[in-house]
Amino acid sequence: MKTGDKINQLRHVRFLKNMKNTNLHMKKHRDIILPKFQLVDSILSYKLSDIEQVQWNHPLGGYFILVRLAPHTAQIIYRNCLQKGILFTSPKSLFPYGNDSNDKYIRIAPT
Repeated sequence: MKTGDKINQLRHVRFLKNMKNTNLHMKKHRDIILPKFQLVDSILSYKLSDIEQVQWNHPLGGYFILVRLAPHTAQIIYRNCLQKGILFTSPKSLFPYGNDSNDKYIRIAPT
């Protein structure tokens, strides 16, 4: 572990102090992030729920919603979204060396 990592850990310990404060702090994060996840889920449900080849997860934690699309469509959808100002991680970034032979996954970070 690098020295900078230990210093950062010490900052966290001093800031959070104990488990009670850690839980309170994480609840604040949840209060900010949960509505964003709910909004993305409601938009996906409204626009895409009747398309059989499109599915997405409903995460209980973390920062991403994984959307599974029809094969060989992720890059096309990604480029179309970029043109409309919708930004998310490149579909290829989900796989080692950017190798998604099926080209069917997009990861959305509602945060």
